[in-house]
Amino acid sequence: MNFEQLASILKQDEEFFINYKDKFREEFIKNAKDEKNPLLGLKSLQPLVDKLYILLFSFKKDPLEELYNLTYKLAHHEIDFKKPITKPLLKMVKDYIDLVAEREEGYKRIKALISLIDLYFETMEKAYSKYISELRSDVKGTEEEVIKGEKEVILKLLRKFYERGYANIIILTFYKEMPVACKSQILEIVDRFFRVKTIHIKAFSIGDRVYIRHGSVAETIASRIINMNIVEEIIELDVIGFVELPQDKRQHVRVEPEKPTKVKIRKGEWKAEGLMADISVGGVGVFVKDKDDLKKDDLVIVFFELPKGEITAEGEVRYVTLAEGTFRIGIKLNLDIHQEEAVNDYIMERQLAILKELKD
Repeated sequence: MNFEQLASILKQDEEFFINYKDKFREEFIKNAKDEKNPLLGLKSLQPLVDKLYILLFSFKKDPLEELYNLTYKLAHHEIDFKKPITKPLLKMVKDYIDLVAEREEGYKRIKALISLIDLYFETMEKAYSKYISELRSDVKGTEEEVIKGEKEVILKLLRKFYERGYANIIILTFYKEMPVACKSQILEIVDRFFRVKTIHIKAFSIGDRVYIRHGSVAETIASRIINMNIVEEIIELDVIGFVELPQDKRQHVRVEPEKPTKVKIRKGEWKAEGLMADISVGGVGVFVKDKDDLKKDDLVIVFFELPKGEITAEGEVRYVTLAEGTFRIGIKLNLDIHQEEAVNDYIMERQLAILKELKD
């Protein structure tokens, strides 16, 4: 059976597939821990997973060509989702069996879902076969965990492990709001400073705060870049201390827009126009010159345009801050499934563009 025939059968349980997205995402990310690209943290996978799920199980159009192109494109950015997607799909089949086993034509529906998943895997395998033929390699990343601590303890630990030959670290930074994890190596430790050979030097600037993960240290270490040699990809770091990353609390990955993007905000009769600071599927940050009496918890209407069309959504103000004469407003968005898909697509494309920018 082709996609259209299988989809026509499964549409009878459309509510199941609509409601299953969150469970699918949770299971996917859980199984992606050892498979994720080092340039993408676990939270950064969410736009990709949501886009993938909507593509596969909205049943609005034949997704095979888009799935093939997406798989191939992601492979070239060293993002492999074949393994982490397997268990979520198997669990979906199990839960679907529990739902429809006793229903009329239950066997037919179960068979249709299994056949559809086989079709999707066949498509992904074709794309990855093309990718593998080009001899691109997969890489693994690490997940950040954070607690507080003291600078002296950090330097003592780093020096101790460095002297024993454990010089490899992961440096985490946030480039255009996207988490970037760079495999690095400590070259020397002098007093409270240490020099590191790293990759993706474009992601760093003098004065940046970066975060370090060492395989023998459970905590995340905050440091500040005090010097750089761009040609040799060497940075000099000043230890700050153990920290908790505010980005770890985010439910959704954020990205900066590619170009200045206007955002309109309306509260009753009051209106303001500003520029997008960043965007996620959960909300948008906006720079405005005048906030009037806008405050936390206010309900607003937000308008902005993305490549796939204009977004008009209700929102809730989460914070209002002032910096250098400009107000930054954080707004939690209430998106419908079509708006969420448009935002997810935009975020994923921005992530891939940022990855390409770092590699070029």
